[in-house]
Amino acid sequence: SYAFLKRRNNYFSQLFHTRFYFFNNNVLHADRYYGLAAGVERPFNRFSRLELNTRAVAIDRERLGATAGGNFNPGFQGVGNGFNGVLIDRQKSVIAEAALVGDSALYSLFGAVDGKRYRFHVEGSTLGMKFITTTMDYRKYLHLSDQYTFAFRLSGGTSYGQNSTVFFLGGVNNPINPTFSTIASVDQNRIFFSSYVWPLRGADLLEMAGDSYTLANIAFRFPLIHQLAMGWPLPFFFQNIQGELFLDVGGAFNRDSVEFWEARDGGFELRDLQAGYGFGVRANMGYFLFRYDLAWPTDFAQTFHPKQYFSIDYTGLF
Repeated sequence: SYAFLKRRNNYFSQLFHTRFYFFNNNVLHADRYYGLAAGVERPFNRFSRLELNTRAVAIDRERLGATAGGNFNPGFQGVGNGFNGVLIDRQKSVIAEAALVGDSALYSLFGAVDGKRYRFHVEGSTLGMKFITTTMDYRKYLHLSDQYTFAFRLSGGTSYGQNSTVFFLGGVNNPINPTFSTIASVDQNRIFFSSYVWPLRGADLLEMAGDSYTLANIAFRFPLIHQLAMGWPLPFFFQNIQGELFLDVGGAFNRDSVEFWEARDGGFELRDLQAGYGFGVRANMGYFLFRYDLAWPTDFAQTFHPKQYFSIDYTGLF
């Protein structure tokens, strides 16, 4: 990658090459992504900017020799190097994208505590792979008092076309103990671009998939432990541990067959949406945040057995 940042307009260029592995009909496959990208950022002021980018991408799909079972388990995972396969498909595309971005947030050791952030994004291609995708993400942070913050996020997106983007939703980013879901139904014979959206606590990792998604997050963050010194079994010292109460509601679905909720006994229950509420703990480890979340899945008609999430967050995005 190269970035030119000397003037008001920022210019970027990049070469990329990566490989993703997945199982289709119990046989290991790989998609190899490679190409080049260039872009420019035009700031309007200190808090907002316009981003314009273009990418030339090639995708090679290979069938590898391994099958599920034994040393391999189905799921979204990389399995290392040394697998040479047979090329079964190749797609190329030139993609244009534009985004309006704003960020007036103030930050602490645990992420944003005041202000707002937003991103309105559109991308598409008519050369090679054909699709158009739009997404929006808006976040608001209210600094109630010292170390107490109320956070709200609303996000959504949809995609059209022969090679429409598939949105995956469920779980948290960078999990230490991932539980992969087998519920999401995706046509793996079709080559497409993927978009991963987090967090939806109360759901397994990547449990939901579709050409559209919506997600709302509400959180109240507060100081849980200022200092804690342990003598046994190991002499650990903790300080500035943050607590969080949260509610996540969202879903990934196909537009032509979605049913968000169903009326029931004078109330309603979620159908193509999922929700989870619970409690979380955040510890700043210097280079990253260690996160623990305990979430109770609910369809607002009943509550189910809680799920635990351990994760590492490098960005504190929400």
